[in-house]
Amino acid sequence: MMIGIMIILFLTDFLRRIPIMKWDDKHKITVLYPRNLKPGSSKYRREMKKINKSLFRKMWSFTSWYYELRSLYRYPHYRQSKRSVAHAIYVRYIPWRIDWTKAFVSNDWYYPYNMGFRDYYISKWVPNIKIQAPLRQINKQTISFGISLLLLTIGLPVMLGANFYIHSTGDDNTGDGSIGTPWRSMDAIQDNQGSFGGENNVYLQAGIDFTPSETPGTTTFFDTYANGTDITHVITYTVYSGAANATIQWLYGRGDYITYDSLTIDNTEVPTRRCISFSPSGDGTAGVTVNNCITRNGTTGLWVSNPGDKSNMTITNTIFEQDGGGTGAYFDSGEGGNHSTNLSFYNNTIDNPGKDGLTFHEGGSDTEDYWEGPILVHTITFSNLGVMTEELIDVVTGTYGEIYNIDTDHAYLSYGHSAGVNETTSNGRWEIHHCIFEHLTGSRVINIEGRNLYIYNCLMIGDTSRGVIVVSDGLHTTRPAPGDNTAYSNDNINFTYCVFLDDGLAGYGIFTFVHGDSAAGGYETDAVKITNCILTSTGANATSMIYCHGTQIGAYGTPDHFDCDHNCFYDPGAVASFAGFSMTDFASWQALSGGQDANGMEADPTLVDRTGGGTWPADAYIEVGSPCIEAALPITGAYHDSNGNATVGITGDYDDNPRDINTPDIGLNEEGIPPESPTVIEFKDVNLINVNIDN
Repeated sequence: MMIGIMIILFLTDFLRRIPIMKWDDKHKITVLYPRNLKPGSSKYRREMKKINKSLFRKMWSFTSWYYELRSLYRYPHYRQSKRSVAHAIYVRYIPWRIDWTKAFVSNDWYYPYNMGFRDYYISKWVPNIKIQAPLRQINKQTISFGISLLLLTIGLPVMLGANFYIHSTGDDNTGDGSIGTPWRSMDAIQDNQGSFGGENNVYLQAGIDFTPSETPGTTTFFDTYANGTDITHVITYTVYSGAANATIQWLYGRGDYITYDSLTIDNTEVPTRRCISFSPSGDGTAGVTVNNCITRNGTTGLWVSNPGDKSNMTITNTIFEQDGGGTGAYFDSGEGGNHSTNLSFYNNTIDNPGKDGLTFHEGGSDTEDYWEGPILVHTITFSNLGVMTEELIDVVTGTYGEIYNIDTDHAYLSYGHSAGVNETTSNGRWEIHHCIFEHLTGSRVINIEGRNLYIYNCLMIGDTSRGVIVVSDGLHTTRPAPGDNTAYSNDNINFTYCVFLDDGLAGYGIFTFVHGDSAAGGYETDAVKITNCILTSTGANATSMIYCHGTQIGAYGTPDHFDCDHNCFYDPGAVASFAGFSMTDFASWQALSGGQDANGMEADPTLVDRTGGGTWPADAYIEVGSPCIEAALPITGAYHDSNGNATVGITGDYDDNPRDINTPDIGLNEEGIPPESPTVIEFKDVNLINVNIDN
């Protein structure tokens, strides 16, 4: 009985494993399947769905490609590992790119059978199946894939970029620029960089001089350029095998997304040339970076004046050594109507310039060619300025900009007629904050002929033979007005939380206003605002606080271009004097144009040491007991702290100590921050108990 049952079960299992071949009209294929898996059943549909999904995945699977190519290479007849699905063993990786017209299938119960390409994957349900195909029957798809893979492997370094090396032991003729066989001179890079693609790095041996005098026969200048027009194509020039800069001569840039890093550009042999030049022959300098470089002895350390887009430029950690000649860095908007954005110039040193230190200039028409900005200038060191003949910082373009964290003597800044405006709006904005500017050699500290300037948390010390701050209207009729402006008149010039010191010499005043326009229209109403500032002298000689003069001062009549309040005026040697119009003293200043400084004062601000016997800015801070404490007007609006972080209102002093939000102090520092109210604890019904403890 038991034996009969076992025989029946065995025969049943054997019969159900014999494959059946039927036509599947829905999928239009001949199906080989075990007897227990009938077409149309739910299990059949599930398995068909699995196969279709698996096939789709394998069509786009690099793993499948790999196994297929490997198997075709290793075996004359294609076989692969097997696993169980629906009680059958099937081939895991079946290459759909094989020419199946020459393939056949077989198993233990089924003789070899030729099958078409469309039928093969169903055969995976057949137990112990074997699929065989001659190696020579690889179809065109597989061959095409192999060729494409080979070309991709060869072309990938070109598309993605590569590394090239320059070394003192290299050879331009036999080397290929690799680290094993480097080139010898920059000429090799110059000859080959036209074919660069993707992201390339050019590595120069650190500490080596690659100028023509050290590598005879090489080109006098190094012409660098990039092929691309976006950030996917960049070229970086830097050093390897050490930390010291590599030295080259006269860099000429022609392209976007070029980076110079850890290079010294020494023009001692060609002093009449600029060290780094992006000139009009180039298309643009978008995305250019200069980092950790040194320029020496050129007419200009860095010159940018090409007509193309100059957006997203970054100049940082770089030293411009001018040796008493030329300009440290010069940025020109160029002609062509490009309104470049995002220029950053920070953590740099400009040493011994003979002309300008740093210049931002418009290259063509004021209404078409200008920097849009923002232009960010901060944390700059100026040194050896004794021979400088022109501006330390000259701003003549840029709708938006910011200058901060600069402490220098021999300072002369110029803010020009095109700054803070463009052809569509007069509502630009430049800020100068958290700076110390000192100039005691017969020149003003800042000359202003423009609009939309905000100066705050600054200390400015000057020689009043020329004035500390000079605001002039001399240019406003010389050019057409941009956009909504009716003239190049001065407007929206703001000073707050500053200390202005002069040396008490006879001449102009601490603030000097020049009225030189024959049309008498150089200042808009309330054009100049001075708030929460201290104006005083470092010496005992008489000086003017506000001085108005010029060839056309009489044409102005009663001026209405001031809007000043909450300021402190003090002349240690005499009564504070005011000159021009009907002004003679503080009272006449208050009476001017309907009233100035109604909440101001003429009083000793009680600075730590107004003569600067110690150190700035600490000597310009007010002390405890100063009348400037809690006498300022809170300032609202958009401003920045000493790190360039945006703030709502001027919330901190020069050192970023918080200012009182209701009654801040006049001047640089916040001395009178009221202490927090003490907490009063009231004890009621307290019983005191004496406790004696015996040892």
